[in-house]
Amino acid sequence: MFKYLSQPIVFIVKCVALILPFSSVVGYTEYALRNMPNVYTKKVELLKHRKSALQVIVGGTSHARDAYNPAAWSVEGLNIAASGQSLWYDKAIVERYVDSLPQLQLYIQNISLFSLAYAMKNYHVFYQDIWSVQQEKKNGWTLDNISYAYCYGWEVTKSAVYARFNHNLFAESINSSGWQEPPRGVSYDESEKEYKSHVEIMNADNVSYNSELLRNLIEGLKKRGIRTAIIITPMPEKYRNSASHNAMYQKAMDVLHDISIQHHVPLYNYAHDQRFAVAMADFTGASHMSSQGADKFSRIVNKEVIEPLLKKH
Repeated sequence: MFKYLSQPIVFIVKCVALILPFSSVVGYTEYALRNMPNVYTKKVELLKHRKSALQVIVGGTSHARDAYNPAAWSVEGLNIAASGQSLWYDKAIVERYVDSLPQLQLYIQNISLFSLAYAMKNYHVFYQDIWSVQQEKKNGWTLDNISYAYCYGWEVTKSAVYARFNHNLFAESINSSGWQEPPRGVSYDESEKEYKSHVEIMNADNVSYNSELLRNLIEGLKKRGIRTAIIITPMPEKYRNSASHNAMYQKAMDVLHDISIQHHVPLYNYAHDQRFAVAMADFTGASHMSSQGADKFSRIVNKEVIEPLLKKH
């Protein structure tokens, strides 16, 4: 077949013959993953479906995702939090959709141990493609900017392939208020390990950057007549004790108090709340709330935060 072709051309043809099947598989995998429902598509769908009625929205990381069940509130609410969601994307989502939410009166910004010292390094493509917001610090054609398979990781992508892409990537566990039922089986004894993993993603240089994002978000909402509340969720004892000795976390707490005073925004710190101090059933493991804890905490937030603030609105 190749005897009439020059050696360079033969080499090129063989390379193409090797690469084409692989690139076809990769391309189809990416295409199929992009057309599967996931937590982001579900939350965008909920926001657009309920936009005319929503009064309260809560954003944040997986701690907020697990802790706030708006179905327990006395008002229409939605949880837009997601695993590893940075303050940049909380702000970007709120600013992208706020003008389409005529009843919105309150935005709750949840703060985790690492929130102010954290910059997201993955999942960027989901926010650009699904939430339709600008990527943070886009650095060209890196995998986390373009590849769903890369962002999902090997295990999730493999399970999707085995299911022939007829697979709902965690979206089934999300209720109509955006709350995602927390996973089970995480050992409380792993709190030190999880704490260390959270410390590893913290960088003191990010504190001023994220605090400025938060200040701008607060002022932007204030101009629209929308209030902001900052909440720190309850922490299990071991995790809380470790956090109390973390200098970056303490710096972040000082910054939050300054923001609260300077921008007239209420700050609610439930990290040491004794109603959760000894009830380990309120936590699913090292630092996240369980379904029982989420129901309990959501009712407390409704009574102590949402109802009082909306009465003042």
